[in-house]
Amino acid sequence: MRVASPHDRSRAIHFEIHGDGSPLLLGFPMMASHAEIFGEVGAALLRGYLERLTDRYRVLLVDYPSIGKSDSIPPSELTADRVCADLLAAADGAGFDRFAYWGYSWGGGVGLQLASRTDRLSAVVVGGWSPLGGHYAEALAGARLQVSNPPQSAMVILRSPAQYAQWVSYLESIEGWPETDAVARIRCPRLVFFGANSLTDAGGIPIPIATTIRSRRAELERLGWRVCEIPDRDFSVCFDPAAVVPVVREFYTPFKTLIDPDAPDFLNPADMPAAICAFAMKTGQPAPSTKGEFVRSILEGLALKYRFVLDQLRTLSPQPVTRIHIIGGGSQNRLLCQFAANAMGLQVIAGPVEATAMGNLMVQALGLGFVNSVAELRRTIRCSSEVQEYAPVEGARWNEAYARYCAGALQPR
Repeated sequence: MRVASPHDRSRAIHFEIHGDGSPLLLGFPMMASHAEIFGEVGAALLRGYLERLTDRYRVLLVDYPSIGKSDSIPPSELTADRVCADLLAAADGAGFDRFAYWGYSWGGGVGLQLASRTDRLSAVVVGGWSPLGGHYAEALAGARLQVSNPPQSAMVILRSPAQYAQWVSYLESIEGWPETDAVARIRCPRLVFFGANSLTDAGGIPIPIATTIRSRRAELERLGWRVCEIPDRDFSVCFDPAAVVPVVREFYTPFKTLIDPDAPDFLNPADMPAAICAFAMKTGQPAPSTKGEFVRSILEGLALKYRFVLDQLRTLSPQPVTRIHIIGGGSQNRLLCQFAANAMGLQVIAGPVEATAMGNLMVQALGLGFVNSVAELRRTIRCSSEVQEYAPVEGARWNEAYARYCAGALQPR
């Protein structure tokens, strides 16, 4: 199938769709014409991915950029704006509204550009590239060194040596990109994975992938990223679907096990994971099997219970609820705040974190006359606090999960 590029309607992008389920754009270095370009080795690699994905995902593969059956793009026109617009056009052509994106190396960096420019991503998976401290300057310097004599490995997919200049154009287009601020604004579920020994280079300039991600791991996790280090593997780990697909499936498996966090089963059990598994068996659901699945089950259960309580409150009061405030330490869990917004279909405002201490202080200030009213008290706290706002997304999927939740996961009281 083909779709016209929004930047140049005379040039088309070729794509293919495999499987059925949650929409997933499997980006570079995977492509629709992988088998034709790389022969039997490429065909086996592509089969390895699709056999492990198509039972659960509707996989979109795109020949991009200027690869396979897609039309060529003038190298000087391959900017980040164009790449994002073209991939979104391919998603439109596939009938994808919201979708997960997964890319590796250059494709992983593209995922960051997409996630920071559109709200259509339901999840982003970045492999072999650090979302923070990305080595863009080194990659650009290396591309410039090689532009007059591209490496043979690149020529396998390029149509001419002149096409190599597209990488220079792309990297120049994101010079000055505000990485820290842009990555902090990404709200969809997000995963970065890498081989423990990942080290690559651009034109002989080292790019220490593993070292960089490891050094920024705590910061990434504070921003809500799931960070997965694959032991004893190097930068070529992306060529082993048996190693990487399970990592992504574990991360991107929503609503596998729905729990009621208020069920008596979870009242201080000796072994919480065992209690969750027993609850899953009792309610006819598959049990979580990995740490990520347990965490996701808990966070989804909390968010869906918020909606259940909100629905009960609405039956008791005619006052409309237009937003939800989450305060205290829990407001620092970005994934929970986003899930809460999704489940309730309402804007969530997270913060202040130190709500108890600030409330105590301001009530004393009110009593001593330092502030004159509750309204002034609230304004003072608001002006003294940093809050985060979360808009609801994926409403249809959360509504479906909520129907399941009410039907099977809530225990009779």
